[in-house]
Amino acid sequence: MRVGIAADHGGFALKQELAARLKAEGHEVVDFGAATLDPNDDYPDFVAPLARAVAAAQVERGVAICGSGVGACVCANKVNGVRAALIEDHFSARQGVEDDHLNVLCLGGRTEGPAVWQSWAAFRDADWNTLLTLDDELTALRPSASVRRSSRAMGVRLLTTWQALYPDARIEQALALARRGGRESGFGPTLPVAFGGACACAGVARRRAVAAFAYTRLAATVSAAMRLIAIGQSEAHAILARTLDRVPDVVDDIARRDARIESFAPAADVAAMTQQYVHSRLFRS
Repeated sequence: MRVGIAADHGGFALKQELAARLKAEGHEVVDFGAATLDPNDDYPDFVAPLARAVAAAQVERGVAICGSGVGACVCANKVNGVRAALIEDHFSARQGVEDDHLNVLCLGGRTEGPAVWQSWAAFRDADWNTLLTLDDELTALRPSASVRRSSRAMGVRLLTTWQALYPDARIEQALALARRGGRESGFGPTLPVAFGGACACAGVARRRAVAAFAYTRLAATVSAAMRLIAIGQSEAHAILARTLDRVPDVVDDIARRDARIESFAPAADVAAMTQQYVHSRLFRS
């Protein structure tokens, strides 16, 4: 398959890795940039040419990456004939392709890993203000109501189950905040926040918590890719196994930066849902 790929500095490392993996699996990869890591570049310069190539059938599928994935998604959907979505699980990927003719996969390079890193410390210190802010930001990054509900529902289930197995006053407090706030407002918690919290309360080291979460997201991404690219289950698992080799470097980078997630874009969510060329319920949920 001929696959186009594009990213700015926020997704550059992930782009390089995905391009190499796709080539290793025998796919033809057309790289629309960035060619080098430049902290001052911006995703439209690379995503827009990719989107036009997809619309013109110069490539069969596209992969667009920025810090959160939201901006790349909105930019790609500005091109008539492109149907792009921020994908985080295999169900959304399958729905997107089978029901909505998705042709561009969007990914975020700097959101959930740092969120787990930050939530681990906040749970450890019972810093509820930080957790509430982080949870709000993660929720705002989701491009559809169904994905927002799904992340928070999974987070609540994780903490509820963990509290039943390993009771902890901090988890009980988080669940109390969730009960007061509900699913649409207040504290979710989103899955990354809940994952970091469960690990912190269980005494799992901070780096190990991020690495464990990375495995779950990589597995979900590979599963989603199977819906978009002609690879079998054995090949997909082999890609996953090889990709896991770079998780320690990613964790090191997150620890070194020790920064909050980089995108908070409710305006992008609105733009995605009202984008004139999108006639899919994927963005109108």
